[in-house]
Amino acid sequence: MFEQAATLHLSGELICNVRYPDPWRFLAGESQRKDVDAFLARLGRRLACTRQGGAWFAAYQQIGTDERRALREAFADIKHTLWFLVGIFVLVMQAVRQDQFLAPGSLIKASRVMAAIDENPR
Repeated sequence: MFEQAATLHLSGELICNVRYPDPWRFLAGESQRKDVDAFLARLGRRLACTRQGGAWFAAYQQIGTDERRALREAFADIKHTLWFLVGIFVLVMQAVRQDQFLAPGSLIKASRVMAAIDENPR
């Protein structure tokens, strides 16, 4: 499982319980996290977690000019490829009147979503 978790991190994947449940459970153990973090450190990266603790990812240890350029390109790619999906999530969050991000198990009422779409037909 170490190899899979490390490979996913190096490819830029976020490891969450929904998409990668086995590696996510593997990283639940402190000793496993330390092993992966030590491996990533040898490559100038560190193991990081999202603010809500739902996903693990590899982050740069230090951010210099080259890293800033790589991050800028990655965010531009994310913005370009995910803008429609993010728009749907925002619409759903507005429809159900919640300020927190949607998470697995979030209750989504179809009638509220449809009403929000009807009110804002962009």
